[in-house]
Amino acid sequence: AVFWNTDPEMIGPVRSSRHYFLDYAMEHDAIYVHYGWSPMAKSDIPKFGINNINGVGYGGEIFWDLTKDLNNWQDSYTSMEKIKKFVEKAKYRTETEKEMVFTYGRTDGEIKGGQQAEKISIAYTPDLKSGYEYDRDTKTYKRSRQGKPHMERVSGKQLETKNIIVQSVRNYPIPGDTEDRQEVDTVGSGDGWYITCGKAVGIKWSKQSRSEPTIYTYEDGSRLVLNPGQTWVQILPLSGKLEME
Repeated sequence: AVFWNTDPEMIGPVRSSRHYFLDYAMEHDAIYVHYGWSPMAKSDIPKFGINNINGVGYGGEIFWDLTKDLNNWQDSYTSMEKIKKFVEKAKYRTETEKEMVFTYGRTDGEIKGGQQAEKISIAYTPDLKSGYEYDRDTKTYKRSRQGKPHMERVSGKQLETKNIIVQSVRNYPIPGDTEDRQEVDTVGSGDGWYITCGKAVGIKWSKQSRSEPTIYTYEDGSRLVLNPGQTWVQILPLSGKLEME
């Protein structure tokens, strides 16, 4: 999740870092908050000079657990207030000269052409699925996970978003990794879809290096302009399946 100009009182569950997560943190020039790391992420964070807050060790004081179950490593939360206090103490910079990854229009723009996309099904594997259903009244997509509404913990409301980007990438097990951790080819180029206001259109993506921004374009090469509102980017393996109706 990328937070910009918003102050949630509860963020989480915060999980451990993977090296390919860093590629998205760097393209936003973000302060990266995580709870632990993989061996490759542990090596890459200092190598790339990423300002980070790690729940394991330095930075652990900004987190709290919802349970006292020592076997539950998925219940660590923080808040923007605690993050900001840590950032001030660590003297991390809070401004950037990097151009924003996404460009937003001031008003909704309808997709010309394209195809109907009011019900979305995204299968990472045959057993791991997420989905969206378009609400014509709010002009947003309500999110589901494993066939059930994906609920937000604090408000108790179903998660919803204005825009969905589906980005197809290659992924594969890291050779020699005993935990079957994955490599994700974030750098390079590929195909995808932009979905908004009940329609979908094919797009292209490209990323020149791990720290450079991902560029999203329409198929004619012009830059993608998103409708105002929240955007979810679904990184879909080439073996995954996207269905729209």
